[in-house]
Amino acid sequence: ALVLASLLQGGVVTDKDWKAAEKAAKGWQGDDFDDSAWKAAEPGDGPADYGDHYSVRNMFGFPSKAEWISFGRGTTCFLRRTIDAPKGLRRAEMVLVADDRVELFINGEIVTSWDTGKAVWGHRGGAGLVDLVPYLRDGRNVVAVQLTNNGGPWGFACEIRVDGEPLVLPVRGGGGAAKEVIAEV
Repeated sequence: ALVLASLLQGGVVTDKDWKAAEKAAKGWQGDDFDDSAWKAAEPGDGPADYGDHYSVRNMFGFPSKAEWISFGRGTTCFLRRTIDAPKGLRRAEMVLVADDRVELFINGEIVTSWDTGKAVWGHRGGAGLVDLVPYLRDGRNVVAVQLTNNGGPWGFACEIRVDGEPLVLPVRGGGGAAKEVIAEV
């Protein structure tokens, strides 16, 4: 019920409440996988170590409580979070960003992938926006992410909102947006 309240009041964000592992067994993306032995995700600065233009708030284009998360020291980690969706939801969105690449699953079904090499990386509002309505069902849902790093600092950040204020990213024109950093609010 706590996660449901969070979804309705402003979203679920990446933080230490996500579960994480460096290796995952077959079926790790599914809603019936036992992740009780997994550890807490490790919040950190992620790629923001290279400058504020890589901060979560700048990449999203709006202030958020989301943190960069990852796990371990390898090149791949696996992240999971269980959320409860209300019956009859009308809108469910996720804004996401990763350094370097993620594959996103809901209840074991691949939803999308995101790659810094194909994004407006480091620019205000350079995150991706995903419609989750086709993938969520009433009640318990599992959000699962495979994060891959090509070198340097890494991380995944997202905010999920269900039937709340819509997520609106800043307008980006032709990838030529300035590396403008939005101010703290």
